Amino acid sequence: MYNTESLVIACESFVSDTDRSILAENCCLLLAVSQRSLKDHVPVEAGPALARAIVFARVQSVEKSVNSVRVWTSCEPLMLIDSDPWDPLCLLLFLCECHLRVCVTHLFSSGGWETLGEPAVYEDTVQRTLHEDEWRRTPIELKTGLKARGVYTLLGERDIARAAVSLVVCFEGGGLQTDLDIGTSEAPRANRLDVRLLERAFLLDNFQLLISSDLAARPLDPLAGDPFEHTAAVRIWMKRTIEVDANNALLLRLDEWAVCCMLETGDIGMATGERGGVPQEHRNAAAAWVAQKVKPDEEYRRIMAMSKKNAEHKENAYVCFAAMLEQHFSFDWATRCLVARLNPTVALRKIRMYSQVANAKTPPLVVQRKEGRATVISYYGRVECDSPEQALSAWMSIVDAHLAGAYTRKANVFDIIERITKPPQKPQDNEQEEIGGARIAL
Repeated sequence: MYNTESLVIACESFVSDTDRSILAENCCLLLAVSQRSLKDHVPVEAGPALARAIVFARVQSVEKSVNSVRVWTSCEPLMLIDSDPWDPLCLLLFLCECHLRVCVTHLFSSGGWETLGEPAVYEDTVQRTLHEDEWRRTPIELKTGLKARGVYTLLGERDIARAAVSLVVCFEGGGLQTDLDIGTSEAPRANRLDVRLLERAFLLDNFQLLISSDLAARPLDPLAGDPFEHTAAVRIWMKRTIEVDANNALLLRLDEWAVCCMLETGDIGMATGERGGVPQEHRNAAAAWVAQKVKPDEEYRRIMAMSKKNAEHKENAYVCFAAMLEQHFSFDWATRCLVARLNPTVALRKIRMYSQVANAKTPPLVVQRKEGRATVISYYGRVECDSPEQALSAWMSIVDAHLAGAYTRKANVFDIIERITKPPQKPQDNEQEEIGGARIAL
């Protein structure tokens, strides 16, 4: 029979094991108990247990998703967009988190945020980061008040409102109407796709928070010289590469990469759905397919027109740089040294793996950020960059300063710098010298 201690016991059982099958069983148990608590009574003494369970649900969603990523090194648009079907365990964890948040909302309405007790202390970095985010954002949202807004309004907000989303998911929309003009359902209740998109939004918010926290925790690289001394040369070289030297294959890569950079992370989930795959007939231009599927016609035409202006798209510098190193130096720079922004799941795993294996001789890693910014990380620290040209300049400067110019055992960054600053000149045909004698008229 249900009693006031059942919710506390269910929360403690939920956070006790991370094994996949046991975790799924504990999710189902916690869902049943929390639903019963919401109908009958949410005990005040359950506050600290609810807070721990919410953090645990967020942590496990991240860990299960990151560990399931197979192709995490490639920065090709198709590899960033195409994925396996969405994990049903992540959906269970999301539903648990939503029900727990509604329980917290009930406690807050009766006794304030203090009912959750004192903030817990975590030794694990991921747990500590998500717990601090929970203690920083949730009280502000609850004290401000939960405004009525629909599913797609919630998805479009800069910071996802977790308490408002929980009401939408748990209570027939919580009395909130979905955006009927652009929504996926005509009923006030969120349908399955709506719930899945909200689950993706929660998960991607966790990833972006952890990536930003991980990068900010690294000290600034104490470079002696100016890390951006090659910025102007990179800009001129990229324009010359695109307008003069690029072949059709490179131009197609630039077009697709430009579209990829103009997409938002949530666009992928909306286009691919629960199956996560790109149709076979669209795999050659996956980013363009996503844009066509999720953007209005006018916005899609604008994106495609902008993607053709290759020299004006600054982030095309990454593709040009990777193509040059691949063609002239047999080095797969995009796989080994670039982290794309579009898929945070892939990005977080790549950053984690780099942190585990990086040593004093490992070349730096360029992490693409929003609005053209980038962070270059290495064994020695990080360099914050405002543009792709600065990021490539910093990459070369770090290799020069810390690795004595050697980014592989046989390749030296001075050859790259020389090719960028002093491009090879085409030999001019010398006029045939006249030897002498009478000219033979034919």
